[in-house]
Amino acid sequence: MFTLTYTPEAYKQADNLQPTGELYESRPGFFQVVSDNINRAIGWNDACIMEIFGGVYVWHGGIFEAIKDSTGKAVLANLRFTGTRFQGLQSLGNREERIYVGNGKTIYYLHRKVIVGGNVASIELIPKTHSFLINTTYRLSAIIEPAWALNKKVTWTSSDNGIVSVDAKGVATGVKPGNAIITVTTKDGGFTDTCTLTVTPYVAPTGITLEPIEITLSIENETRLTWKVQPKDATDTAIYWLVDDPAICSIKEWGTAIALSEGETIVRCRTKKGHYEAQCKVIVSLKKKENSKLRTDYSLPDYSLPTIHHTLKKTASPHTQPTEQFYEAVFFKNEFLDAEQKPYPLPTAKFVATWRSRLWAGDGTHIIYHCQNDKPHHWEPLDAIAIQGGKQSGVTGLCPFGNKLMVSTPQSIWQIVGDSPYNWEFQTVVHGQGAVNDRAMVTDGHRLFYLDWHGVYQLGQTAPLSEPIAEAFYTPDYNGELLLDGQGKYLYLLIQSRLFVLNTWAGGWGEILHPVPGNTAIKGLVLIGGQVAIYGENGLWIMGSRYTPDVWYQKGKMEFGKREPVVSILRTWPVQPNDYGQTSLNRIYVSVEGYYQGSTTYNVYPDENQPEQASQTFKNWQTTPKEILVSQDPLQVIRSEQSQRVYLEAPLAVSGPQFEHQLLSTGYARYHKFDPVYFFTKRQS
Repeated sequence: MFTLTYTPEAYKQADNLQPTGELYESRPGFFQVVSDNINRAIGWNDACIMEIFGGVYVWHGGIFEAIKDSTGKAVLANLRFTGTRFQGLQSLGNREERIYVGNGKTIYYLHRKVIVGGNVASIELIPKTHSFLINTTYRLSAIIEPAWALNKKVTWTSSDNGIVSVDAKGVATGVKPGNAIITVTTKDGGFTDTCTLTVTPYVAPTGITLEPIEITLSIENETRLTWKVQPKDATDTAIYWLVDDPAICSIKEWGTAIALSEGETIVRCRTKKGHYEAQCKVIVSLKKKENSKLRTDYSLPDYSLPTIHHTLKKTASPHTQPTEQFYEAVFFKNEFLDAEQKPYPLPTAKFVATWRSRLWAGDGTHIIYHCQNDKPHHWEPLDAIAIQGGKQSGVTGLCPFGNKLMVSTPQSIWQIVGDSPYNWEFQTVVHGQGAVNDRAMVTDGHRLFYLDWHGVYQLGQTAPLSEPIAEAFYTPDYNGELLLDGQGKYLYLLIQSRLFVLNTWAGGWGEILHPVPGNTAIKGLVLIGGQVAIYGENGLWIMGSRYTPDVWYQKGKMEFGKREPVVSILRTWPVQPNDYGQTSLNRIYVSVEGYYQGSTTYNVYPDENQPEQASQTFKNWQTTPKEILVSQDPLQVIRSEQSQRVYLEAPLAVSGPQFEHQLLSTGYARYHKFDPVYFFTKRQS
């Protein structure tokens, strides 16, 4: 019995899949946070430093701004773009988070711009109008500019306390129906703003209507039902759905009826308050929709994709500059002077690292430089180490690895040990192999992985980890990258514009395609807040929940637009179970944990050049589950449905000397079991 294991003999294609150790599951969805073309990027905690249009930008949640130096001049990216985190000591118990950037020309650091004090310049009440029920409360929000104002105290007043009262914290209470104007005033400067609050009486629902009252659908088709709660000014309009026979028809919370099997049933829409009911008769016929395809529109009602308002209020695109700067770049000159009292030049840093409380930099030659981590303006010429001695292979990258600093050249990997400039020792640990660039060595603190011209290796092992995907290394890629996720479980390889993933705990490779729209080449990988992110012509994308489809910005709008389900394909090399005769493939067993509205299609082929011999499509769900909230923050409000495990036994009637199997799934899918059942003919004498 053949089972799908990830070996060179079995693997052929694993698109949008990541290995779980036994089989595979679809990769997590991506959500887009920046839509501009990004050339290079550096992850910095939960922020990202990017080169866009030749300039340096920071994305950090609701902040997106161009970087300027202390004089207000824009910072250019220059020839290189590499960085390393560091906490600079300001005073006892006070550390400043920095990222040192090497750009191939000089070295500088970025930090959060700290402004102490300042006077209030304005205040804004949000929203300008609002309605709420009598005997309920509503909390008002006031935005004070600038954010660093020292005195942010305010007072609240109401034009009519008999209609709306407001306390010192801005919490309004509806006393009786009517309108009242709320005023907020700053203590500093006396700036004011107002909003109008309307108190409404409670109006109970008296009925409900549903349209249409009768529909006819063919299996797998769907339609949208609309309802209206009466009266039209009813306060509580919440409803719920019931289906007399859920095996014939299912209904989503927003009113989409889906035909499942032949028959008739009644769909009931009821108000939660008073339980008033309206009905729709659903008739389902056997005829399937011609050229029926699984629905791929995963968009939700408008309420699930809200416009991002105040979180992005102080952001900017590369075409507009914000009035408030949150970050700045700090450049410096070397304070270590030569005999003529002139500063020695700073390293032309092509890559940087922090290790042993020191900042290390390489300029691409065989020499690396270091200084005290809290004195990046003090580079002594004696604080330099010549790797290999003489002018030999240039250093290609640095990677701190526990109590060692790993130094790579194209032909070898060296390690530096010791804890001070007085006892540094260095020796080679790998001969004949080395990382191709500064992004080709990664570690989780226990293991070190590196990428050379021929494959991906783990330090201490001679055989490459990348043997199952050896075809990706037929042409050397000097710009290839490695990246470990926050847990150290998955190792991501970007090579030849293809993104592979290795399960470092259980083994196995998969391939992850670029998210929608299109399949534009990925330019690089970064780690943001422990999450893997990719960037390229379509901006910056961050991995989210494994149940969440891809989500991207609507161009020109600060809100999320379409959601696109991930389509995963798993295909094996041709399997020849019987060398001496024909083989009959009678049955296939598949167990999939799937996504609501998702499907899996199994195909069997004689080889890659011929059409399928048999095909079987089945749903990844059996009953309609309730939605669960996957994520809700200022950047993404994504809803999904709970996954279900489905078991399929499909009869087949094909025969041949060999077989090639394929599983194609839409939406989230995790394969738990895949077993073809063969019967063999006897060997002919």
